[in-house]
Amino acid sequence: MIQKIDDASKGCPQTKGGGGGGLTRRRFLKASGVAAGAMGITGALTKDEWLVPAGASELADAKEKICYSYHPTNCGNRCSLVCTVRDGRLVHIKGNQWSGPEECFSTCCLRGMSEVQRVYSPDRIQTPLKRTGERGSGEFEAISWDEALSTVADKIKETQDKYGKASLFVPYSSGVAYSLPLLRKLTCAQAACESGIDMGHANGFNPLLGTTNAGQTRASTFNWVHSKTIILVGNNIIETGVTDAQLLMNAQEAGAKLIVVDPVHTATAAKADQWISLRPGTDPALYLGMASVILDNEWYDEDFLNAHTSAPFLVSAKDGSLLRVNAEVSEDDTGKTNPYLVWDAATNSAKPYNAEGVQPALEGSFEIEGVEASTVFKLLKENQREYTADWASKTTGIEADVIRGLAEAYAKDTPAFLGMGFGGADKFSTADIAGHAAGVLAALTGNIGQPGTGVGIVCNHNAAYSVKMGSWALPKEFKETELEMQSPLFKSQPNSVRMVLNIGNALVQHMGNFKTTREWLAGLDFVVTIDPFHNDSTNWSDIVLPSCTTFEMREESGMVTTHKNHLLQQQKVIEPLFDSKTDFEIEHELCERLGFGEYLPSSMVEYTKALIKPLENITYDELMKNKGIMRLNVPEEPFDEHAGQKYKTPSGRIEIYNDVLVGEGQALPTYEQLLEAYEGNPLAEKYPLTFIQPRRRYRVHSQFYNSTWINQIDSGPKVELHPSEAEARGLATGDTARLFNDRGSVEVTCSVNEAIRPGMLSMCEGSWMRDTNGASYQDLVNETLIERGKRLENGAPIPFYDTLVQIEKA
Repeated sequence: MIQKIDDASKGCPQTKGGGGGGLTRRRFLKASGVAAGAMGITGALTKDEWLVPAGASELADAKEKICYSYHPTNCGNRCSLVCTVRDGRLVHIKGNQWSGPEECFSTCCLRGMSEVQRVYSPDRIQTPLKRTGERGSGEFEAISWDEALSTVADKIKETQDKYGKASLFVPYSSGVAYSLPLLRKLTCAQAACESGIDMGHANGFNPLLGTTNAGQTRASTFNWVHSKTIILVGNNIIETGVTDAQLLMNAQEAGAKLIVVDPVHTATAAKADQWISLRPGTDPALYLGMASVILDNEWYDEDFLNAHTSAPFLVSAKDGSLLRVNAEVSEDDTGKTNPYLVWDAATNSAKPYNAEGVQPALEGSFEIEGVEASTVFKLLKENQREYTADWASKTTGIEADVIRGLAEAYAKDTPAFLGMGFGGADKFSTADIAGHAAGVLAALTGNIGQPGTGVGIVCNHNAAYSVKMGSWALPKEFKETELEMQSPLFKSQPNSVRMVLNIGNALVQHMGNFKTTREWLAGLDFVVTIDPFHNDSTNWSDIVLPSCTTFEMREESGMVTTHKNHLLQQQKVIEPLFDSKTDFEIEHELCERLGFGEYLPSSMVEYTKALIKPLENITYDELMKNKGIMRLNVPEEPFDEHAGQKYKTPSGRIEIYNDVLVGEGQALPTYEQLLEAYEGNPLAEKYPLTFIQPRRRYRVHSQFYNSTWINQIDSGPKVELHPSEAEARGLATGDTARLFNDRGSVEVTCSVNEAIRPGMLSMCEGSWMRDTNGASYQDLVNETLIERGKRLENGAPIPFYDTLVQIEKA
């Protein structure tokens, strides 16, 4: 394929007084008066056709070499890559060879392969930029690195001297391989990655299971070959977790029944034995309805509940607290130092749950020293009474008999696995209830801790063995300042932040409604963005620092990471393009100007050697020789953190009852109406459609919208809707449609699709404002954070999908 670069890229910022054209390479050179050589631009873009067919005459004498790296850009798969460099240019990418059971991951998808084009994208920021117009205007002028770095360092000093350390906030995208960790600590800044996004389910799962991640299952998907039933809810793994998708196919070939529950008939639903469509955001009602069916039919595992869960623990009727041996409970108490009480059927008395020979009663109420108490299991059954299959049917839109059949399959056709995605319920206000209720289902049926079982978010093979990595030691006084509040609340509540040092496109992607984000940014003292590309966050910056892609570096290697039981390394592929610097170089030079130079590693190689040092079977030199990938010294058996029924909760069991949330009415999962997208909301008369923004195969958050190759296959943002909704509004595929509510509006291309459930709209997340006439789809989304979030481990989720809109022909 021959790919030409559009010299009039609309993705680059305007120069001062720049009119309608973008800051193209040619216009930038002319406007800045900087020669290409002085800018450090390589020969990569000196021709109109930067990639020519193999065997073409001008490449006959080209020098070719093979380099190795891994993909950092946030899909999470972290594919190891083989990169072909010809005459100094990256020209081809394919999957590297994994070892052990993970050999099946020796591939990469179109997103990884398309990095060949993205590296040379016209959207690359080619030199440091300084704002000349109003913040948000996108008007900049080129400046030197010395001026840019000195300005940023001076502003950090000035701001922190005046307002304190917490006045500097560093939001960073999770797809950034190196997110300036030393600078964040040395400046004692506040920092956040995804504070409110991709963590909703975890608020329910983590207290229940003792996990500390983003809610991902801790059972390897390699175990799916042992499953008889796999239920995926709001999970489109075939598109969003491409490398793991083959493990799903293996499970089906081994006899597993795949059931997909999703409002949209996704690619994964198309491969399922059964697809169940539900109203968006009603996942907690489905789980609660299933739990009632299981309880009513006594399909629960009584022995498992008694031995491995908190079901027999006693709860005080007085205040809803779990009873312990010592009534005075301190923060340091564990199940061993201050055990929970159960009712011992052998002695008819309250005893510690872990006392030798105790025979706990699973259900009942008892009086203990004048205090009435009931078992968690009894309270659970009482709490479930209203959540019948018929109730769940009315709430979810799923037939009651289908809910009963789903519950029976999960409870009886075992081992069974229950997996969610980071879309779906995770982007609604009640995500913590969904996680809690799903965990209760696993506890009731014993579908956890055994081959073929598991519960949690399924994506990118997060369930793998962990090893202790090293770190770069800093004096104890240097550490990040704890967030004063969830970062999305910075926009609406009093706080210390006066300066933002943004890494990636976090300002658009992680802060909720972008209309209120823009208002907040306009009032800050100073904003900086570091990124290779001119993304939507860039326009709201005072200084823009062009970073390299992860394929570019001056040293022989960059970052390392552990993933899928392997250590992966980013080796140098090509020289830095344009006048860009690596993230490490930017951090190093800023820290030098701030007076922290003595605490820094001398090079990225020295830094990564410190990370690798504790590993038993791997050295830096061996990793370089082994093509940037080596298997860790871990077992080949599929990982399951809960094998042997091990849980890192205070009791060492699955803790069904969360007494921290007694005051919130959520000690047991209790259904709660959505904030906006609920059945019967009067607002629906004006805005009748639920607006979701899921992930799809060609995009990752806001990445790859500037990939020309991918856009040839999946061009631009599109809103999908059911034919019945389109007909009612006179819309057809290809029409320009206007989505709107009281918060804002955006225009996108319409796509009529029977795969979309009536009553909703679906639009792939992350589209750039340049593709929607300068408006952002984020202007429409609900950003209300529930009050209960203050009591939740990860705070409240931003309810992106809990949003009502209307659509019309533009």
